[in-house]
Amino acid sequence: MPRWFLRAKRPSFKEDRWEGKDAIIETTDVGKLFLQIKSSEAGAAHFVKGRHYRRNKFIGIIVIRERDSFEDILIKARSVLSQLRQDVLKNRKSIEW
Repeated sequence: MPRWFLRAKRPSFKEDRWEGKDAIIETTDVGKLFLQIKSSEAGAAHFVKGRHYRRNKFIGIIVIRERDSFEDILIKARSVLSQLRQDVLKNRKSIEW
C-alpha cells in the first residue's frame, strides 16, 4: 500500500447506515477517506444518485465482483483511494486560496 495509507477499519453503525460508508481508510496527510463497496455497476450508479453521495462527494466507490481476486480488489481500492486523496488535496488547496 502507499506510504500515506495508515489503516482501514469498519465504520460505526451510524457511519454505515446513515452516512453510506462501508470502509474508513486513515491516512497520514488527508485524514480519513471513505469507501462505498458495491457488487455491481448498477448498484454504484444507484448510490451516486442517492442521498449519501449528494451529501458527501468524497466517498470513493469500488465495485467488487465475486470473481475478483484479492489482488484485483487491492488494485481497485488503491486506484479509487489515490484519486479520492488527490481530489481532497485539490479541494483543500482551492479553499485555502
